Amino acid sequence: APNSSAYCVATSTLFRLNDPVDAECPHAGIRAFPIQPGTITTQMARETLADPAAEKWAAPLVGLLRSVTQADSDQAEALLQQRVAEMASGRWDALAGRYLDVAWDFEALQRETASRP
Repeated sequence: APNSSAYCVATSTLFRLNDPVDAECPHAGIRAFPIQPGTITTQMARETLADPAAEKWAAPLVGLLRSVTQADSDQAEALLQQRVAEMASGRWDALAGRYLDVAWDFEALQRETASRP
């Protein structure tokens, strides 16, 4: 993502930080879940779309944001809220510490994780 190095580094750092946090904190009942939330029309997204220069420095991102309808954004946000509530309940503890995309089949991932030695 050209011209978005700070955002990319911060996001990557947060995802990478989850492995050690999850490994260090289960005794305290803390589980870490790096999760890709899907495309949600946030304030940052609206500001990017409103910036005429964004097309020059973030054309792929601008194209993606333009393709997202409010209904798509609302659906992604609702799914994210559902996943976070399920994570807080302990339902997905077997998936803690690994990168997840909100749209993935968590049931299948959990079965796959459980079947590993």
